[in-house]
Amino acid sequence: MEKEVLYIEPNHHGFFALGVFTTAWENKIDSYHIQHSKKITRTYYSFNPEKFLKSYSELEIIVQKPFEYLPLNAVIAQEYRDKFHPYYQLVWSSTEQFCNHGFGHFIKKNDQLISVCTSPYVGGGYAEIDIITIEEFKRQGLASRLAVLFIKDCIAKNLIPNWSCHADNMASNELAQKLGFEKGEEHPIYWYHV
Repeated sequence: MEKEVLYIEPNHHGFFALGVFTTAWENKIDSYHIQHSKKITRTYYSFNPEKFLKSYSELEIIVQKPFEYLPLNAVIAQEYRDKFHPYYQLVWSSTEQFCNHGFGHFIKKNDQLISVCTSPYVGGGYAEIDIITIEEFKRQGLASRLAVLFIKDCIAKNLIPNWSCHADNMASNELAQKLGFEKGEEHPIYWYHV
């Protein structure tokens, strides 16, 4: 049911997402019965660098043909913001800002973006992880490879990678734990369409 609302393209413009971390606030917001809103449960993780480094410190990430790996640069950032995930036009005011302050790793096949791991937010010593893989290319290890590169970027820049996902997103929950994240609490977010 959550996916019905979230994955309809017109629902991604003119929205607000509000994370709530106390029962008191959750009860207060629930009492309003706000029109055009959806309550979604998210799982929050904390990063365990020792777990990650034990498994991935020496691992060389290789992407083989027919896939092509691309690090964040102005051309790929512009394509990503314009064509693949326009949400990034909201969170990064320009391609230049995204390149200067964000992280990004991309895989293409036949010149089409098929898997990405990027940062919608960087600040306060943290970098939020955002992973998208086109459905037909899931379960091929592409997201894992890109996430390892992303996390290594964070470690090199003394940032803590931050992972949260919808509680019902089994693939994301499994990947988080595989990469050294430890499951924390679940809290609601409210997705409002205006």
